[in-house]
Amino acid sequence: MADVLIDIFPLDVVGNIFLFMSEKALRTLCDGLSNDSVLRQLAISEIYKHMRVTTLDQLVEAANDNAHVGMMQLHYMDEFLSFFKGNPTFTSNISNVDILALLRCDYTLFKEIPFQSISRVYLYGLKSFEPSSVPQNLKLLDLTFLFDQSSEKIKGWPPSLTDLIIKRHKDVGLIELPNGLRELSCQDLNGLWELFPPKLEKLELSGLKLFPNLIIFPKLLNELEIFNCKGLDTERLMANLPARLKKLALRYYDYGGIASDLEFPDPIEVLDLTSCAIESLEDFKFPNSLIELNLSRNKIKKLQNIPRSLRVLHLISCKITSFDGVEFPSLLRELYANDISLTSLDGVSFPELEILDITTPPKSGDCIKSMKNVKFPNTLKSFRASGHHVEDYLETKFPQGLLELEMSVKGRPQKISFPPKLEFLKLILSTGRTTQLSQLHLPATLQELHIENGKCSEFDWNLPDLQNLALIDIKGRVNVPLSVSKLIVRVGVAQWLEGITVSQEMDDCQITCRDGNFNEEVTKLIERYAVKGMIPYMVLPEVKRRRIS
Repeated sequence: MADVLIDIFPLDVVGNIFLFMSEKALRTLCDGLSNDSVLRQLAISEIYKHMRVTTLDQLVEAANDNAHVGMMQLHYMDEFLSFFKGNPTFTSNISNVDILALLRCDYTLFKEIPFQSISRVYLYGLKSFEPSSVPQNLKLLDLTFLFDQSSEKIKGWPPSLTDLIIKRHKDVGLIELPNGLRELSCQDLNGLWELFPPKLEKLELSGLKLFPNLIIFPKLLNELEIFNCKGLDTERLMANLPARLKKLALRYYDYGGIASDLEFPDPIEVLDLTSCAIESLEDFKFPNSLIELNLSRNKIKKLQNIPRSLRVLHLISCKITSFDGVEFPSLLRELYANDISLTSLDGVSFPELEILDITTPPKSGDCIKSMKNVKFPNTLKSFRASGHHVEDYLETKFPQGLLELEMSVKGRPQKISFPPKLEFLKLILSTGRTTQLSQLHLPATLQELHIENGKCSEFDWNLPDLQNLALIDIKGRVNVPLSVSKLIVRVGVAQWLEGITVSQEMDDCQITCRDGNFNEEVTKLIERYAVKGMIPYMVLPEVKRRRIS
C-alpha cells in the first residue's frame, strides 16, 4: 500500500517527506515493504544518511539492511576490524567515515579497512605517532599525547591533511608541521613553532605554559584564537598580527588585563575579549570594520564607546545594571545580555534587534518585574527573559512576528496572549501555584515547547507541528502529541508523574526523577527507550534533522 506513494509523488517529494519522519517510523514503513521496493531503498537511505556507531550490533543491522551509509561516526573498537574486513561490500558502500578511538589502539590497521573515504581521525593516549601509518586521504587529525611520550620525530603527513589538532605534546621541536595545513589547534603544549605553514588560515592556541611573543604569523591567517596563555604581550601581539586577520579572540586573559588604550587592527570583523579583566571601554580603539564584539565576563559597569558598525554584542555576566541612556548602534541585530543585574527596560531605545537575550539565574535578587512599558522593536524574532519575575505579562505587548520566547511568569499565565507565529516557547510557571496546562492558550505553530511546573491532564494540546516537548516538575498525567519525536520529562518526586500516554514511536524519550520510584506504566516506557551501549563518546559533527518551515 505504501508503494502507492511513488506512483503519486516524484521521488524527491517522497524524500522530503522522509526528512520529517523519525527513524522508528521509517523502520516501521520498511517492515511492510519488499527488499526490492524502491520506496524501501529510499527509506533505508534516509535512515543511514548519518550513523553513529558504538556497538557491533549496529553494524550487523546496517549490513543486513544492505544500507549505503552516507556519513558514519565510528567509535572504534578492535572487534570492528574483522567485521569490516568480512563485509567488504557493505564497507565499500560507506561514503565517508570519522573514527574516534578513545582507548589506545593500533591505528595503523585503519589502512586495511576498505572505506571509500576517512575524513577525520581522533586518537587518544598516544605515546608516539607515525603520520605515514594512517590513511593518506585524511582531512583532519586530532592527536592527544600521554605524559610519558617518546622523543621520535613526527613528519611525513598525509598530503590531503588540512586540519590538525595537537594536545599535550612536550616538545614541538619534534613535530614538523605539514606545509598545506589550513587550520591548526594547539592545546597544553610546552613551547610553540617560530614559523607556521604559509597557507594557514585559522590558528587556535590554548593553555600554553609561556606564550612566545616573537611569533611570526602566516600572511594568509584569517582567524586567531588565544585562550588562557601565560606571558602574552598584547601590544607586541597587535603589532605582529597579519593584515588579513578577520577574527581575533583573546579569552581568559586576566593576568593584568587588557590595556585600555590598546589599538586593534582595522580589518578585524569579530573580536572576542571574554574574561580579560576589562573595567572600562572609554579609551578602547576598536577596529573600524568590527561586526561582532564579545565582552562577556568582564568588569564593565557602564556601556560606552560602542562601535557603530556592530551587528552582534555579547555582554554575558558583566557588571552592567542598566541600559538607561545607552545609545546602541543602529546596525545592531543581536544583543546577548544574560546574567547581568537588569531591573528595568523601561525607556530603553532598542535598534532593529532580531535577538534579545536577558536571561538571568532563577534565584537572582536583581530582576525585572514589569515589562508592560517596554518598547520592543517590531523586528524582534527571539526574546529570552527567563529568570525575571515579571508580573504584568498580560499587559506586555510582544512583536507579532516573534518566533522564540523564553519567560518566567509570576501569577496567572492562562490569560496570556502569546505571539501567533511562535515556534519555540520556554515557559517557567510559579512553583507556589498549580497551573492547569490545559488552560494555556498556546499558539498552534509551536515546534518546540518547554514548560516548568504546573499540573497536566490528558487533553488535546492542539499543537500539530510540535516536535520537541520538555516538561519539568509537572504533576499529573501526560498525553504526548502525535507529532512529538523527542520527549523529556523530569520531576522532583516520581509519584508526581501519574502516567504517560504515547501513541507513536519517538526518536528519543528521557524520563527521570530526583526521588522515589515510578509506577509500572512509566517504568515500562523508560525501559522501552533505554539507551543501548552506554559508552562515553566525544560529540562529533552531526547534521540535525531540519525543522518544519
